[in-house]
Amino acid sequence: MTSTYNTRQLEPPSQAPPLGSELFNLKVMRFPQPSLKTNANVIGMLNEGELLADERAAEGHTYHTCDSISSALGLVSERKKVYLGENSRMCVIITHNSNYAVSSVGVRIEVQTQKSRQILVDSMQSPRDLNAGQTFDYFLDFKLRDPGENALVCCVFYRDEDNQIKNFQKFFRFAVDEPFRVDTKLIGELGGSDTCMLAQIALTNLSADNILIEDLSFGSKGSVVASEVKPDGTAPKTSLVKPQSVQCFGFRLNSSDQKDKRRGGELGSIEIRWRRAGHVGVLRTKSLNLPDNQKHPRCTLRAVDAPGSVFLESVFHVTLEVECFSPKPVHVRLSMTSHKHLSIIAAGRADLSCGVLSQGQKKRIEIALMPLALGIQRIAGFKLKCPNIGWSADYDNLHQVCVMKHGATAEEKKAE
Repeated sequence: MTSTYNTRQLEPPSQAPPLGSELFNLKVMRFPQPSLKTNANVIGMLNEGELLADERAAEGHTYHTCDSISSALGLVSERKKVYLGENSRMCVIITHNSNYAVSSVGVRIEVQTQKSRQILVDSMQSPRDLNAGQTFDYFLDFKLRDPGENALVCCVFYRDEDNQIKNFQKFFRFAVDEPFRVDTKLIGELGGSDTCMLAQIALTNLSADNILIEDLSFGSKGSVVASEVKPDGTAPKTSLVKPQSVQCFGFRLNSSDQKDKRRGGELGSIEIRWRRAGHVGVLRTKSLNLPDNQKHPRCTLRAVDAPGSVFLESVFHVTLEVECFSPKPVHVRLSMTSHKHLSIIAAGRADLSCGVLSQGQKKRIEIALMPLALGIQRIAGFKLKCPNIGWSADYDNLHQVCVMKHGATAEEKKAE
């Protein structure tokens, strides 16, 4: 937030001195910002190849061509909506309307919401005298922190001719909307190098304008390490999201400390940087937390022995390891439930008892599975539960295998 102080002398009015609230006139204006608004192809109008080759462009001179894009430069309307996370730029002009001076003039300007109070200007400790026709100009630049109804409160304190302390105040109300809806989903278990959790993020543009996403990052906490998941060859991180459109992002989360996940549930938050019609905004979401069954897990499940490739509709075996962390002995069961992929199913019993396990005890179980689809498939759909204490955890990505046709050659296997 920045503010500047300036005074300017106007011709004093010829009418009689005003009384009451007419002593001061207070006006607030928003600063519209320039933006490109055109239906034409701006890149084509620039004719970039010839422009860069022009000697005058290389020398840095300004010149005019028949392909000028000055008609594409417009101003944002003052009544246009404002959004959470953007910087609001306003000019507050306080005009002294009387023909006599007032002393000890102090100004306080703040933004109030139901949740917070943000002081922008406070000159109460250093008041100034205001002569007839003189004005105070304040240029404000502050962050919009709370959605919903916001109020810009302007208060002027002064002493009149009788040395009496008086004040004049005015309220300017405006609404702040949310630019995005951020939906998140956590898949898998937070673990070390052999296991990971996938954070899926769906960003919906709720504004009426196109929004350019300049950066979307995951600010991890504690021992959580986040890495972006994206298709190969997609170097640019920026993306244009149209109104009511959805843009998806993904992050792979690992823990550098296997025990850290049992001491706290915070994973981190998502920071979004964007531009909209010349406005720049930054938003940070609330912290993502581990599911309740992973904050203090009673048991964990991982694959310790599994093949890298298998044949279609042929039974193969996987060895799973259950580790108990419960302070008291618990009865543990392992079951394989139906899931949306249905690419690998159980070839034998789908509900097994692991017996009673004590803290620190491990138990290995071998299960038979059968793949039903070709390609890279996930071993998923497992549920680990302790019926006596009502605890359970789902595992949607224990291991991945390459499923091939029968009789596939080494070259075909490598290609798949």
